[in-house]
Amino acid sequence: MESIGIKGIKVDFFGGDKQQTIKLYEDIFTDANDFGLLVTVHGSTIPRGWERMYPNFVSSEAVMASENLIFFQDSMNKHALNSTILPFTRNAIGAMDFAPVFLNTRLTKNQDGGTIRTTTDAFELATSIVYQSPIQHFGLTPNNLNEQPKYVLRFLKQVPANWDETKLISGKPADHVAIAKALG
Repeated sequence: MESIGIKGIKVDFFGGDKQQTIKLYEDIFTDANDFGLLVTVHGSTIPRGWERMYPNFVSSEAVMASENLIFFQDSMNKHALNSTILPFTRNAIGAMDFAPVFLNTRLTKNQDGGTIRTTTDAFELATSIVYQSPIQHFGLTPNNLNEQPKYVLRFLKQVPANWDETKLISGKPADHVAIAKALG
């Protein structure tokens, strides 16, 4: 992979937290590091200090993330509420690979079924800032690139994944969260 220019991998679904599974994480991080590859784990356990142990560890899902918005209307209906909880809970222990930002009205590629989005475009764009991860995998579909105004696409191209400063302005889990982030 390194020889053809791949910079990182995203490994999905780990079955539990047994010793053999934790060893599998460690083996993946170690082997990938030997070849200069970054690693994001999805369908994973909470991070366990891996950002200190493995310089190539990027992020882990470890949360009922964006795919649940597609699969279950109830998850979509609770999306805004959960966004006031996750910064205080899941993100407090490490980077979270949520895969934010959905811009379709219906969360399917061709808009003929699936869950119905209950949030605004502005809310969805804000999740790319509120949810902390050093790399963001946006939940976009090809039609989003044609349907959105240029300023939305420009924002998605330019929104930093890493910030120099993060401050909680105000917040109460299950009520609201206001976070300010800044560069240099």
